[in-house]
Amino acid sequence: MSEENQSQETDASVDDQVIEEEELIEKGFWESLLCDIEWSGGPVDIGDDKDPDGWRSKGFEPGRLVNCLQLLGFYSTVMYRVSRWAYKKNMKFLAAPIQLINHSVTGAEISHKAVIGPGLRIGHPHGLFIGPDCKVGFRSTFNQGTCLSSNME
Repeated sequence: MSEENQSQETDASVDDQVIEEEELIEKGFWESLLCDIEWSGGPVDIGDDKDPDGWRSKGFEPGRLVNCLQLLGFYSTVMYRVSRWAYKKNMKFLAAPIQLINHSVTGAEISHKAVIGPGLRIGHPHGLFIGPDCKVGFRSTFNQGTCLSSNME
C-alpha cells in the first residue's frame, strides 16, 4: 500500500472518530439527566432484591436520585441541562435567565452554549466557570474553582 493511500485511510478514520465523539456528546435531555443521576448518585445499597414497582428492572435505582437531591452540584447540573435544552429548542429568552439563576443559586457559571456530555458530576459548584465555546465529553467531574474556556480566534 502506498503512503498516500495509507494517509487517506488515517484521515478518514480520524474524521469518523470526531463524528462519533460529537454524537456521544449530544444526547437528549432525559438521557443526559439520567446518566448524570447515575454518575453523581454514587453507590446505592438497595437492601433486598425485591422490585415491586419494576424501577430497578428498567435500570433506575431510586436511591441514586435521593443521593443526588442532597448535592448542590446536582442542582447546578439540572439547571444547565434545562438551559441547554431551551437553547437547543431556540428558546434563548429562557436559556439566559436560567443560566443566571444557576449562577446566583449555586455559584456555578455554566454557559448554555457549552456542550457537555452525559454524566456530568459537580462536586462543589462555587467558582466553577464553563465558557460558551467549550465541549466536554461524557462522565466528567468538576470541583470548585475550575475554569474552562476557549480562545476562538
